[in-house]
Amino acid sequence: QQFEDALETLTRLHSINNKHANVLRLLHLTYQHLGDWQALRSLIPSLDTQKVLLEAELKLLEAEVFSNLLKQAAEQKDRQALQTLWVEMPLPIKVMRGVAAIYFAAMIDVGAGASVEDELVKALSANWNETLLVLFGNVQSVDPVLQLETAERWLIGHANDAVLLMVLGKLSGQRADYAKAQRYLQQSIAIEPSVQGYRLLGDLALNQGDANSASECYKLGLELAAGALVNQIETSAV
Repeated sequence: QQFEDALETLTRLHSINNKHANVLRLLHLTYQHLGDWQALRSLIPSLDTQKVLLEAELKLLEAEVFSNLLKQAAEQKDRQALQTLWVEMPLPIKVMRGVAAIYFAAMIDVGAGASVEDELVKALSANWNETLLVLFGNVQSVDPVLQLETAERWLIGHANDAVLLMVLGKLSGQRADYAKAQRYLQQSIAIEPSVQGYRLLGDLALNQGDANSASECYKLGLELAAGALVNQIETSAV
């Protein structure tokens, strides 16, 4: 478990024979433990060429490496690094839901959501995913009207999707179409009550000067959150 010392020895061995399978395997494990994702990324071609890992294992490793590199770039608010990683990422890794979500979320966080809006639409059209849908609702679009129209078209195939209805309520509220926003949010809550749905409905009521309705919505949201927390504690205690 002395990974720094192990790395020093393995690096020396690798310089002597960069094709030795056992050295490559141990280097891979050491880099993983140390969280040196850039070094591990550089090692992947050798792991592949020397058949150190099975194909499925290699794909999982690539996904882990790129996910962590994206997270590092996100923590540093490095938009250029995020975009470069995305461009260089192999397509089989890029289409993995979790990896794509990390990238889109990071780009939205650095204020570049509008630049990935089209990619988000394509990803959702190809593979419906609630996480990506929520991220789409968080994009500060350069064309909010088109953003709302795009989301409304998805109702054709997902009319009873509570998350979609919640996103539509949020987008409608941002455009000050309060009647439409209220309708969407109420439909979302009727299908599947959510803390976020109640919060958005409360915010909407507050914006219209209805403090009593806002308070009731916030109360219902808090009760729902408390109930979920209790269930989680009870489940973990079993």
